Amino acid sequence: MATEIINDRCNGWAVIHKSNLIDDDGRNYHIVEVRIEKGTDGKDHVTYGAEATCCGLKLKPSVNYGNFSRKEDQNSFRVNLAKWQNEGYELCGRCVGHFYKDQV
Repeated sequence: MATEIINDRCNGWAVIHKSNLIDDDGRNYHIVEVRIEKGTDGKDHVTYGAEATCCGLKLKPSVNYGNFSRKEDQNSFRVNLAKWQNEGYELCGRCVGHFYKDQV
């Protein structure tokens, strides 16, 4: 099951803390589309992030991206989302639902 990316500059997703959102007083982590590129150190880095989460909440100008994953690794990202939720991290249901909706 493939999850589409809306922003054509992005090639993956990152999980962010609610403190990165504008005017959100919830306790959930959210998911945002990002651009991931290999740095000179050979490691993946987020080089660009969308202006809103997958559920539509606006982000602050400077964002601390947490765990991230490339689109081609989305199956393992889904597994990690479930694992994190089982460990007690509260993830936004609308953001997570983006990875499980029926594909047409």
